[in-house]
Amino acid sequence: MSITPAWFFRASVIYALIAMALGIHMAASGNHEQLPTHAHINLVGWVTIFLYGAFLKMHPASNGRLSTLLWLLANAGVILMAIGIYIVYAGNPESGEPFAIAGSILTILAMAVFAVIVYRARD
Repeated sequence: MSITPAWFFRASVIYALIAMALGIHMAASGNHEQLPTHAHINLVGWVTIFLYGAFLKMHPASNGRLSTLLWLLANAGVILMAIGIYIVYAGNPESGEPFAIAGSILTILAMAVFAVIVYRARD
């Protein structure tokens, strides 16, 4: 199984839809407590993962084991971080922080893997 740039694009649009739905829910309810969750899903899920895919699409020789690791780390990071932030802002910081921390660590590891991919890429 090979992770292609399309996998990144597909995941990113799912995050965009989730973030939009959360934004609409907040607007309709008048309760904006989950604004940090909405923002993180948008930026880390939709934008960052889409940009990973765009880079890999522009540099097809960079697709391989590292791009598969990137996909796994990035998606696990977004999911855990979003769950954690949601729980924290729902009023349960002691329950949500471990998820947010784990997700944040995976997210920065994903960016470190991406940095290796970028620096190894040939123009």
